[in-house]
Amino acid sequence: MQIVTLEIADNGIIKTIIDDNINGAGELFESKTVYDFERHDTLESKIELLYQLSEDIGLDLGNSKQADQIQITSGWGDEYKPTEEEIIEYIQDLENELKDLKNMLKKN
Repeated sequence: MQIVTLEIADNGIIKTIIDDNINGAGELFESKTVYDFERHDTLESKIELLYQLSEDIGLDLGNSKQADQIQITSGWGDEYKPTEEEIIEYIQDLENELKDLKNMLKKN
C-alpha cells in the first residue's frame, strides 16, 4: 500500500511517499520531496507540486491528445490591475493563439 503525506514546513511543503510493497517484493520504499515556496519561482514550485501529487495519487489529468485535459495554469486574479505592458503582451498571446486556431481550420 502507498501512503502519501504532506507536511507544512517553514519554507514550503514536504511530501513523503511510503510504499510497503515496492514492485510486489514486500520491500519498504520511502521518498521525500521538498517544495520550497520561498524561491523566486514559487509559482512553478506550486504547479509542480500539484502535478506530481496528482500523479502520486493516481489522478489522471488526461494528455495533450485528448479533447478534455485538466491543466494547472496561472493567470491574473479577478481584482488584479495589469500594467499596460502586461495587457499588450496578453493581447499578443491571444492573437497568436487565435492565429494557431485559424491555421488548424485551414488544415481541416
